[in-house]
Amino acid sequence: AAGGVWSGHLGMTTLGTDFQAFLGLGSITVGGAGITYTSDHIGFKIVRAAGGTISLFATQAGGTETASSALTTVVATDSLDLALRVNSAASVDYWYRKNGSAWSAATTLTTNLPTLTTRDSMMVAVSNAGVATATTLRVFSLSYTR
Repeated sequence: AAGGVWSGHLGMTTLGTDFQAFLGLGSITVGGAGITYTSDHIGFKIVRAAGGTISLFATQAGGTETASSALTTVVATDSLDLALRVNSAASVDYWYRKNGSAWSAATTLTTNLPTLTTRDSMMVAVSNAGVATATTLRVFSLSYTR
């Protein structure tokens, strides 16, 4: 069904050498070694691998993940506003803004959408991706309207 809108506001605080984070709808699998993005979900992931660049992606899955290319890079002092809208059973639009700047253009993903019933819960998850350094994100707000 069209019209579901999710939004969140978070602050990047302490960023480990490697980590993964997810904010969105659905239920993903989280472990100390990382996050598995094949469970039904719609949302955003933030990934840093091998001490490299930290990137924000749009992600969704109905058994298989579809992810955007990197939407933006992130550093420890950044503030992110994230939003998504379910347009139909066939597409989702994703937006972000960083540090209060203008909203991005919509990124639309059209494959591997989960069923409606799996989008009934919000989830925030962080994994240290198997390294000994911690990552802390501050979530200031989450909202979902269907």
